[in-house]
Amino acid sequence: MGGEWGKDIDFDFQLKGESKMAEQLQYYINVVLEEYKTLREESKQASINMFTSLSIGLGIVGVIIAGAFSIWNSEPMITLIALYFLIPIFILTATFLWLGEAMRFKRAGDYLCLIEAKLSMFLQNSLGEFKESWHLRQGEFEDKLRFPHANIDFSDALGWEQWLRDMIDKPAPFGHLALIYKIRLGFFMLIFSASFATGVYLTFASEKWSKFIIVIVIFLGLIYLGAWIFIYFEAKKLHNKPEPLLSKKAPTF
Repeated sequence: MGGEWGKDIDFDFQLKGESKMAEQLQYYINVVLEEYKTLREESKQASINMFTSLSIGLGIVGVIIAGAFSIWNSEPMITLIALYFLIPIFILTATFLWLGEAMRFKRAGDYLCLIEAKLSMFLQNSLGEFKESWHLRQGEFEDKLRFPHANIDFSDALGWEQWLRDMIDKPAPFGHLALIYKIRLGFFMLIFSASFATGVYLTFASEKWSKFIIVIVIFLGLIYLGAWIFIYFEAKKLHNKPEPLLSKKAPTF
């Protein structure tokens, strides 16, 4: 009788221990998911800010261009100031704002990959049978959705950011659309170059130039060139072709 009572106590302690462990596991999962949601919101806000900086920048530059050319005959000096200073400065400001938000967007996405890998590894042991069945059909589902075959396992709990990185070299609309970002930056650079070149042309065509003005134009050109070189190398860091952290097969080379 005493032995049975002792076994009951041991069993109760075991149940309580398992219950406490389950609570701790659930708490851990909840914390990870909350962190994931927070970073997802930050990533979303960074994407919105990237679009806003370009839109507002283009709007302001458009107004300045229209105003500058409308007063060229009456106030040519103001037009030149707009072409040499105002338009380039607004474009560079908008570009730097865009670049900062793009880095924030990438930083959040990179850490989201870590969270996805962490939670997937955490839940891996309890999903054995399901994952086995999924592996047999993932290729079939990808074919039906016209997806390129991925190197990641879609049966993992979270996988969006890793899938985007795995699809980075695939044609649109899959993966991060790096080409769209390059076109936007290229468009800004085109307006910038056109503004500066137009200013140079109007300066020499109107015969209002002097050695002093030539020195200023060359000086500004070097400063602007340095700024764009800096932007180029910083933007290049955003396109480093990362691999997904959890692969279902070894990457092919």
